Amino acid sequence: MEKYIKRIIAFILIVSFVMTLYANIPVELEAASSSVTLTNLGEIGNVDYVGKKKTGKWYKIYISGREAFCENLGYTCHTGDVYQSSEATYSNKSGNRIEELKAYLGYWYGEKINASQKAYIFAQALFWAINEGLGSEADLKAVIRKMKDNTGYYSGTTVNDLYNQIFT
Repeated sequence: MEKYIKRIIAFILIVSFVMTLYANIPVELEAASSSVTLTNLGEIGNVDYVGKKKTGKWYKIYISGREAFCENLGYTCHTGDVYQSSEATYSNKSGNRIEELKAYLGYWYGEKINASQKAYIFAQALFWAINEGLGSEADLKAVIRKMKDNTGYYSGTTVNDLYNQIFT
């Protein structure tokens, strides 16, 4: 009987060892490739940051049916283009200014404003500005002012109030 108990314990230890070893092996995962679909938002006006420009029609981007934001100002996205999707998690307590701004912006768009089309346009312009290094309060207020002028949206809200709604 003692012999069987030793074998069972040995078997459990081996299984535990193998499972621990397997759990600690790094696994490389590739991001999924997905086709893009677009919704025309109309003529929104232009934005111009550090020599890169967006003019003409603006589009809302969907990757695998989920709303997404373009991270690269100056690039053209077409329906059917295939992109590597990646989901990032941002924190407003990370110590990284760009990450913090994106966290506030994403929270405002998804939670406070409930993903409206007006908010998408402002969020897209602000994402581009942040990615181009325009992260100061003055820079972001200038983007908000420009988008208010371009669209007429949020006319009852001051630039300062809108900035505070988004980034605080």
